[in-house]
Amino acid sequence: MKENLRKGNRGITLIALVITIIILLILAGVTIAALSGDNGILTKATDSKEQTEIGGEKEAIGIAYNGLIAENQGEGEITAEKLKEELTRNGRTDIKDVTGENPITVEFNSGRKYDINNNGIIAENNKVIGDESWYTWEEIENGIRITGFNDKITELRTQKSQEFAEIANNTDGISDEELYELIFDFIESIREEIETKYHGIGNIPSQINGKNVTEIGEYAFMLMPVKELTLPNTVTNIQPWAFIMGGAKEVIIPSSVKTIGAGAFQLAIVEKLTFSTTESIEIGVRAFDNCLNLEKVTFKTSNVTLGEKNDDGNIGIFDKCPKLVDNTIQIPQGSRQNFKNYTLTQWGLSSYNAFYEE
Repeated sequence: MKENLRKGNRGITLIALVITIIILLILAGVTIAALSGDNGILTKATDSKEQTEIGGEKEAIGIAYNGLIAENQGEGEITAEKLKEELTRNGRTDIKDVTGENPITVEFNSGRKYDINNNGIIAENNKVIGDESWYTWEEIENGIRITGFNDKITELRTQKSQEFAEIANNTDGISDEELYELIFDFIESIREEIETKYHGIGNIPSQINGKNVTEIGEYAFMLMPVKELTLPNTVTNIQPWAFIMGGAKEVIIPSSVKTIGAGAFQLAIVEKLTFSTTESIEIGVRAFDNCLNLEKVTFKTSNVTLGEKNDDGNIGIFDKCPKLVDNTIQIPQGSRQNFKNYTLTQWGLSSYNAFYEE
């Protein structure tokens, strides 16, 4: 596959990425401001509801803790078990778990966590996993489409996009191997920063405002690589370039997904990929193009349709994925011919030996 890393292909890829970044910056200035800015409609509605719930949860913890202090007359240790019992006795039926000691961590069924220390000070413990307030979205006919992130996260991504644009514009004189190593080192540094600031951001909620999340929009997770990526089993469509230069090292496409758009995971950091559906799935042009670390793919269906051809006449689903060689793509028993119905160029592979039956 080394020959696939030609400078001609590199130039086209980098130009496309820079254009994508410019589009992102334009969209960030318009869409995000309208939907999730300080005065955005969705932000106001979400913030109001969330802050009311947070206030109630914190108040419940404080009342329970102070009740135990009074009961013990200031003496005796307040344990997680005692605090949980007191919360339940006070009528809080939404307690998921209470653990730890100084601080004690209280987790509600909402997914929010709070720490309370020996001085009775309560603090939020990270962001809730799959917190809908992290995302911007729009209502569509069949549910909710995730379109991006709130202002603070978008600001981080925009900054990183600009830094990447500088890298992409200063690649003369370096080899293809050095270029790709540079790109992936940069993406990995972004992942570490995102994970530190926004732990669990890759856990996409299954519902927002009582409606199922059914789509991941174009460029939604662009340049947002995360430690873990959880796609809920409500998503049916991953739009083009949704996770370009993002994703996670292990990606499980849930059985609900029927279509994956062009370039959806281009230049993603994915190493292990699983298609969960046993029914049908359509995969777009160059959906996993340039996933240089992708070394294991599992299909649980042979009913795979490849999208329309690119301008150059190719589809290249796994184009420039050099680790997809012999026995790296697992397919259902007896389905080898189904996969051979497409040419190697359409798959973007060097050999059909990449496919092996489970």
